[in-house]
Amino acid sequence: MQLSLLSDFRKVLKITLMGIFLFGGLSCAGNFFEGLSNKTTEEALYEDALKLIDSGEYTAAIAKLLSLPAEYRARREVIGTLSGAYASRCGQDFFTMVSNMGSSSGAPMLFFMNMFTSTSVSPADCYSAQTTLEQIGGSSARTASENFYMFFLGMSKVGTTLRKYADANQDGVMDVMPTTATNFNSCTSTVTSTASLEISDDDVKQVITGLGLVFDNVASVSASLAGNSAITDFNTFKTTCAALTGVPNCAITNPNDPAITATVISTFRELLRTTDLGITGGTGPCNSTQITGLLVPPCC
Repeated sequence: MQLSLLSDFRKVLKITLMGIFLFGGLSCAGNFFEGLSNKTTEEALYEDALKLIDSGEYTAAIAKLLSLPAEYRARREVIGTLSGAYASRCGQDFFTMVSNMGSSSGAPMLFFMNMFTSTSVSPADCYSAQTTLEQIGGSSARTASENFYMFFLGMSKVGTTLRKYADANQDGVMDVMPTTATNFNSCTSTVTSTASLEISDDDVKQVITGLGLVFDNVASVSASLAGNSAITDFNTFKTTCAALTGVPNCAITNPNDPAITATVISTFRELLRTTDLGITGGTGPCNSTQITGLLVPPCC
């Protein structure tokens, strides 16, 4: 099963972007600075952080936001702004991602990875963006715009993690191991200096929970895009993922969730090696119907 993303998903993405931009606290764009007179120290610090975000100085903006008193930092708009700053430092640049879509594959995991081919990535910051916004609560406690953002952030978690470990040379193709003739090896967690393109269990968990964010928040997108075939594709992928892992809806969003068992991690390691769902670009050793969760041939 492949996602028919190149046309329909553009529509999803464009409408997602509009939702994010309307949700000003997560925008990282535009001018937020009004009513500058009679500002408290906290308000002045917050405005300084917004100016830093506007100029792309995300690390300085994050430091400024974290210096705010806890009570002020707990405001919904501040939580949103801090999450957006982390997401931007992670590599979530909307316009770059849109421009990369033209060369993206239909296989969903490769599609997500290829959204970041020309972007510097810091996947840990995507997780910080997630946990920051989760201070508001789960999907039922968040607004539709916030859930739109989390849907998009889930794709960024998956894409930046895979870009970092499987496409270090940023050419949109799964890398070849530096000292062997084999492709990127998702089947082992042993990360060494001579096998630097392998991926740890913790990073596989970020891929799992990135997809979980997508699946957990797809309903918010579906409400706005009822009948769009890309949404149907995501729901099909969700069903396939659940069938492969045994996890209902595959909507795990916490990497520390005990539902992410060793077998689930192994299943995702194999999934990355598939032609129809993974990142092999159609040249992988197996397809999703052959996944066992046991790291055995033909997938691993």
